[in-house]
Amino acid sequence: MSESIQIERCPRCRRGDRIRRKLVLIDPSDEAHAAEQPQWRADCSCQDDLSVDSLKPEFITHGPSAQFIQALYCDRCGAGFVPDYMTKPAPPRYQGGPRGFRRVLPDGTLGPLLPRIADDPDTANTAFYMDSQVVGCFKDGILPTSDGIYSYEPYRSPGHLNLHNQLRSARVPRCHYDYQSQRISFSVMASPSVGLLSLAGFDGAAPPANFI
Repeated sequence: MSESIQIERCPRCRRGDRIRRKLVLIDPSDEAHAAEQPQWRADCSCQDDLSVDSLKPEFITHGPSAQFIQALYCDRCGAGFVPDYMTKPAPPRYQGGPRGFRRVLPDGTLGPLLPRIADDPDTANTAFYMDSQVVGCFKDGILPTSDGIYSYEPYRSPGHLNLHNQLRSARVPRCHYDYQSQRISFSVMASPSVGLLSLAGFDGAAPPANFI
């Protein structure tokens, strides 16, 4: 597996001339972070900063070896790190000014002017919950407002497990997401296939159609 790891620049020195593949040990899952910011990883993908919940679901393994990751090592910095394509996106950074905020893009340039950070369409929170447990996030920046079948990215979380346990028990789980100060709740009727949910029974003030 290690031979398939793509070589990337070191996140510390930003150089790629002394990078090699190596098995690294990252931190165990941070359940509090996973619940509060499930869509983001730690700011740096370095070994000492990254936890298991910061990996994309397809790169997470279970059991005692979950913290051991076939990753990369910079001999110049003496630090291991996980390639970006294996991790969730880093949390966005913003630069404030008298007229509003601009997102700091990966290349250091600034994005368009935003009246509020919450108005950034590229980082809008589309996560949804059952009770207080996060289940997953809706794809493509879409927040459902009417009955239909929607694609979503499941999280490896107790909430996702509980939702499917209820569906298997012929129950109708009730979920919600928050848009600004409004809470929109809905029923999950079925999961037709992996990554799809059939939703109905929406309650609450719907976000505008051009939310994203």
